Amino acid sequence: MTCVLVALVGIAGVVSHVVSNYETTPLDTLYSLKWGSMSLAGWWCTAASGGVGPAPPLAPAALVIDALCIALATWRHPVSRLS
Repeated sequence: MTCVLVALVGIAGVVSHVVSNYETTPLDTLYSLKWGSMSLAGWWCTAASGGVGPAPPLAPAALVIDALCIALATWRHPVSRLS
């Protein structure tokens, strides 16, 4: 149950980081000139890839990866079936 909660918080963090990158991209010196000519998908891909913006999406994604690893490591473990 804890792994699910950690994974949900991690997903919310990834979404928050991508949205903040999307909102601050027009202020970036590299993308300010070409931001207007990019497509909507290009905007979101740039924000999600971490290529622009102050918030790295991989940081909260590490929580999701950790939760998945812990869930897989403890799934059907003999000690967890004792209780």
